[in-house]
Amino acid sequence: MKYLLRDVDMLSKEPVLADSEKVIPLHLTAELLFPQLKLEDDEADLTVMRIVGEGRKDGKQQRITFDLLDRRDPENGITSMARTTGYTATSVAELWSRNIIKHRGLILPEYLGQENGFIELLLGELAERGVVYKKNINVLE
Repeated sequence: MKYLLRDVDMLSKEPVLADSEKVIPLHLTAELLFPQLKLEDDEADLTVMRIVGEGRKDGKQQRITFDLLDRRDPENGITSMARTTGYTATSVAELWSRNIIKHRGLILPEYLGQENGFIELLLGELAERGVVYKKNINVLE
């Protein structure tokens, strides 16, 4: 599969010579693309995400899928990207402040996801803010 920007080294941090000038491709890519990708204050955005996990539970091979389709909150002017990332971060901080998360220091998301009941608590916190994931479980065998 081709990923155009990566395949042509536009994400590289290694300088290249262009018209006798050294240019870092990633910096050039950012300078050209970021202004084109900037949303206007009233412009809508959306976030689409799918998380798929497979493994054995209760002796059966299962696939769990979480799907998300989130849109900008026009009433409060909050982008979907801010809602899905910021609300997740503040929900985790809230769970930590209530001592539901016992770990201290740097905690990788993969470890939090292994804590019994954590995902359900986090998804509940997000749902209260209107960020709703749909969960689907399929038994594969």
